[in-house]
Amino acid sequence: MKVRNAIIFLSGVTLLSCGGKTEHNTDNIPNALQDEPQRNTYSSISKVRDKSDIIESLYQEQVAQSPELQEIESTMAAMHKAKLDSGRVFFEYSSNNNKYYEHVNSMAQQIKDSVLAQKMLQFIQQSETQYSSLSKGLQELDKEINSGRGTLEDLYYALKIKTTLPVMEQYQKSELPSERPMRQYKEHQNKTIQRLERKISK
Repeated sequence: MKVRNAIIFLSGVTLLSCGGKTEHNTDNIPNALQDEPQRNTYSSISKVRDKSDIIESLYQEQVAQSPELQEIESTMAAMHKAKLDSGRVFFEYSSNNNKYYEHVNSMAQQIKDSVLAQKMLQFIQQSETQYSSLSKGLQELDKEINSGRGTLEDLYYALKIKTTLPVMEQYQKSELPSERPMRQYKEHQNKTIQRLERKISK
């Protein structure tokens, strides 16, 4: 009798587990929200991203369907490249000067004659001041560009959020699971608890 009861119990759990599985039409579910994202045949801009970056995956799927977003993506990529190209010469120029003054100051500090060392440090300071004045326009322009880059990135993140929120909200509504499987299991769980409680109270 005990073996028979055990078999009935296990069968009930198995039926509940199987009953909890429902088939969904995944045609309208974004690839990023499916268990196994499917790679579509659109251009490289729509490559399925790592599941860990669900926002980027959702966003890129929307880009693949929107000419306007595709244009924005192209513009952002072009601006990134243009920034690197436009600032490369100044970056190298600034880097070379900064490295020089860093090393030449270190060298002057190694001069054992304190009077001579102080004199050299003054010469170096004068040269640094002249360099700062000479490159002031470029340095200020670089700061303004970096500030604008921060604003651009903020707006780009906001665009991704605004674009993906409706997709996620639609998924939440259309794919809300039924409570039935969990309620069935909860009912079976309660009955099992009561059964065990009665057994140990004897």
